[in-house]
Amino acid sequence: MRAENHSVAVGHADQVSYFTGRRAPAGYPLQVGVVPNAAHRFQHRPLPDAPAGYRVLLGTAGVGKTQLAAYEARTAWQQGRLDLLVWAAAGSRAAILAAYARTMAELNGTEPGDAELGAREFLAWLRPGGAGQTVRWMIVLDGLADPEDLRGLWPPDDPHGRTVITSWRRDVAREGSDRHVVTVPVFSPAEAHDYLTAVLNTADRAESPGQLSVLAEELGRLPLALAQAARYLTGTGLSCAEYLDRLRDGEHRLADLVPAPGRLPDGQGEPLPHIWDQALRQVDPAARRLLELLAPLDPAGVPRPVVDRLTGQALRQPGEEAKETGSDRLLDLLHRCCLVEHDPSNEQRRVRVHPLVQRAAHESVPAHRSDESIDLAVEALLAGTVVNPERGWEPRYDAFYGQALRAEEVESLLSGVRRANPPSPPEVSAATLHGNLGALLRGPYRRRLGYRENKLAVRMGETLVAEGRPEQAVAYLRSFLAGVAEEAGADHPGTGEVRAALAEACAAAGDLAGAIAEYRGVIDVQVRESAAVPPGLYGILWPASAERVTKLRRRLAHWLAQNGDLVEVAAVFRDLVDDEQHGQDHRQVDVFDEYALRAEAADWLGRSGDPAGAALAYRQIVEASSGRFGRRFAAFFDLRYGYGHWLGESGDPRKAVKVLAGLLRDQLHVLHGRPEEDPYGRYLRTPDHRPVTFKSRAALAFWLGRSGDVRAAVAALEELLDEQLRHLGPDHPDIAATRQNLTHWRQQQKKRRWRRY
Repeated sequence: MRAENHSVAVGHADQVSYFTGRRAPAGYPLQVGVVPNAAHRFQHRPLPDAPAGYRVLLGTAGVGKTQLAAYEARTAWQQGRLDLLVWAAAGSRAAILAAYARTMAELNGTEPGDAELGAREFLAWLRPGGAGQTVRWMIVLDGLADPEDLRGLWPPDDPHGRTVITSWRRDVAREGSDRHVVTVPVFSPAEAHDYLTAVLNTADRAESPGQLSVLAEELGRLPLALAQAARYLTGTGLSCAEYLDRLRDGEHRLADLVPAPGRLPDGQGEPLPHIWDQALRQVDPAARRLLELLAPLDPAGVPRPVVDRLTGQALRQPGEEAKETGSDRLLDLLHRCCLVEHDPSNEQRRVRVHPLVQRAAHESVPAHRSDESIDLAVEALLAGTVVNPERGWEPRYDAFYGQALRAEEVESLLSGVRRANPPSPPEVSAATLHGNLGALLRGPYRRRLGYRENKLAVRMGETLVAEGRPEQAVAYLRSFLAGVAEEAGADHPGTGEVRAALAEACAAAGDLAGAIAEYRGVIDVQVRESAAVPPGLYGILWPASAERVTKLRRRLAHWLAQNGDLVEVAAVFRDLVDDEQHGQDHRQVDVFDEYALRAEAADWLGRSGDPAGAALAYRQIVEASSGRFGRRFAAFFDLRYGYGHWLGESGDPRKAVKVLAGLLRDQLHVLHGRPEEDPYGRYLRTPDHRPVTFKSRAALAFWLGRSGDVRAAVAALEELLDEQLRHLGPDHPDIAATRQNLTHWRQQQKKRRWRRY
């Protein structure tokens, strides 16, 4: 049923009527405002039925909200289900008021006067009891920019009426449970492919399905972006592959890859970059800065630890330290404006940003800020993806007996350590890290990464190992190295860290031979690099190079020991000593580190089957340290202990007893002497106050027994046991060892007595 046409006068005592009645009221059906035409090759995406009188279509700019609202309005109009259709641009409150006032003027047959009064009369006309109560109406408010613009202007909820709002502001529906909210997604992969195919076929252009699918993904399957890219392709004659090259090369901005404003498809008013720029200008500066920092990362999801670090940078004022607070506030603001998808329940995929939003944000800042954004994003990704891969366990060497543990004992101990200390799971999953890494290596960002590209690859390998997937880590790192070798050569200096990570992944996967080969290869490259440094620069560059080579050699030695190649371990430590002595000519070497390294090399020489060589090496170390610091310098007592041990192992237990007895006397002198006599006396007490003399006394007792003085060995162990019980308590593990050794030598003593009789 249609309402009767009429005219209403509204005014005050000193005011003439609002409507002048200059023309006849409009009849029904009545359309006010222009409904946009259907886009070329428009693909309808069915929306869920809305039981309420309000439907809010939410989504980022260019997702197709307006086209879907227009389809709904046209369909209802063409099917005769409407008496009144109002299409209003809702970019401002003034625009909404003007649309309402014009509608009322059309209904009354007058010229619009005061917009505020006209709008209020129109709303009164719509309400139950008003003149339009039986009119079937639909009001579309397109592009609502600020929910505050609708305060007091919401059309009434009426069974004969329907209101459709399109907006990128999620808080449009914050008030009122009767508002049916629909988040409009981007095209599905099939929809995006079909759309591009149809548009290009219309222009007699044929592209491979694979290229079209790649292009659709690069543009985030955003309908507006696909439409403008297709028009650009048909207008320039570029192939899809050429367009993709320009999109990724970092030289072309997004504004260079869309048609000029006068050549946009479907009557569109502005190129996509301009639309994004307007949206970005409407958010808080700190939120916009956070969006700039998120731009180089994975649009599919940035994890919370990384977002927190980037938020701290976004909130940092000049001269201040970065803060790691305020993430939720900034994310909520961006989420409310449909610039990010924020899912607080998913730590791994907490923040998702459309790739074109990222690109628009990245291109909206000056070049120096752009480079800084990439730097900060990479640093946050590296700092936020903390992993704790199991680095293995150094096999324990019991110097008391002078024998390396057997392979099966090492494996047993390793298994126990792994059970007691399982590797901690990484904060960020390998899948999430892989996505963010891939985003950084694509498009305009890779050429600015430099050496950090290798660091990211290393972190990816570590994360896979920490997740228990070492085989995949090996495959990933080998693939990465193959790409580097193809671009820069097999011995590119920046690949050493990656090859070291590959070696660790090989070891974790059980391929010790592969780990050893990789470490040998990267060490050879590093040594060649050091040899190629000009003499004038060597003193400057040596420390960093030496530190790298030292770390690599130590990891090689570790895996050689795990593999049972003790002779090779000794050779590696000889190289380490040579490197250290070579470095003394170019940098200040800490004397403690120098003697400790030489002692470690001597130990491995003895373990590899040359105890005499180890004893000789220790003798040289002890003589050098004693001549420089004196024999009672407590920090080097361990050197004298090692010398005595390897003397015994080389077949001279009497000399071992002499060296160890002298060591014990000096230790007791320092321990019980006055502190000013030896400022290093504190070295003799461990944090739990166990005197280190226990170790020397146990070794002295052992070699006394081996030298034939079993009675003295038993007496020494009995005295040691009494001291340990007083200082350590009965449950200490050293007590059990001492008792076991005491039992052994007492049995030897009994055997000697039986022989005597």
